Amino acid sequence: MAYKKSEQTKEKILLCAEKVFSAKGYYEAQISDIARLAKIAKGTIYQYFESKEALFVFLIERYVEEWERYVSLSLDDFLGDVNPQESAHKYLHHRIEKTMIFFSENQDRANIVLRVGLGLRDDIESAIKIFENKIMEAIIRDIKIGQRFGHISKNLNIELAGNAILGGILRISYFYFVLKQETFGFGNIDDFSNEVVLLIENTLAMYK
Repeated sequence: MAYKKSEQTKEKILLCAEKVFSAKGYYEAQISDIARLAKIAKGTIYQYFESKEALFVFLIERYVEEWERYVSLSLDDFLGDVNPQESAHKYLHHRIEKTMIFFSENQDRANIVLRVGLGLRDDIESAIKIFENKIMEAIIRDIKIGQRFGHISKNLNIELAGNAILGGILRISYFYFVLKQETFGFGNIDDFSNEVVLLIENTLAMYK
């Protein structure tokens, strides 16, 4: 019972920290702000996290784990009656689309990753860079799968394409899910994500 209560307290701290970091930014946010929102003593937070920095980095690392679970599907899940070329297309499409939806589902999370976490000290911002690198690695891996199955041109500059896709995902997510959250002009996030994926694919001229 004590363990369960301890985990519940930790989750409350993380949820409140997410809201405070998103609203105030990293430097303006204080442990006292988080404690006040969580309705607990400051000392309780320090029982779980030794510093504000440790709390922030833990939050980012958890986002990475959540994203990995969110987009995790093997290529075999797409290999059925359809041909391998179409399967590779759907696989890349799925991962980009799910990443867009991942950011759309939580405005505070999107704000922290796409805005608050940038421009901080190198040792703190490195957690954000790890997140970006994870997405980049997945994109490049999926592009190579597409090339192997003939869905994507072998002449495509993989590094350039990967950076263009990553930049597009992050910028579009920030613009629509953070800046324009209240005036999001698309009724269905799935349709919106699908449109973005098609735009990225066509812009990069991935098809032969």
